[in-house]
Amino acid sequence: MKFWQLVSIFRDDIPSLENALKEPKWSKYFDWFKDFDPLVRSQDREVLDAIVPKELVEPLLEASELKFCIRNRSLILWSDEIECENPLSALEVYRRFGADAMEDVLEFGSKEVSL
Repeated sequence: MKFWQLVSIFRDDIPSLENALKEPKWSKYFDWFKDFDPLVRSQDREVLDAIVPKELVEPLLEASELKFCIRNRSLILWSDEIECENPLSALEVYRRFGADAMEDVLEFGSKEVSL
């Protein structure tokens, strides 16, 4: 997962992201996070596209309350209003479809996926 994707995926749960990034071993990412808006404005691709270690990403996704569902070959964000036999956790979606798919669902509402 790229750094900008991590920030985008956790846009509605900034406290969880901040808490994880405050751990000393992730200080580089916390510094980047604090400067995220200027990094986006300057389009610093070296930082924005930097790959975040799975050791940081996976525990965050595992604890995330985000749930997804596959309906008609499309991955969508799940909520109580949507009937879904087998909701998928954020970690399951990441491992199965990747960060690009997660970001597309959160940005556009759905993403066609191969089953």
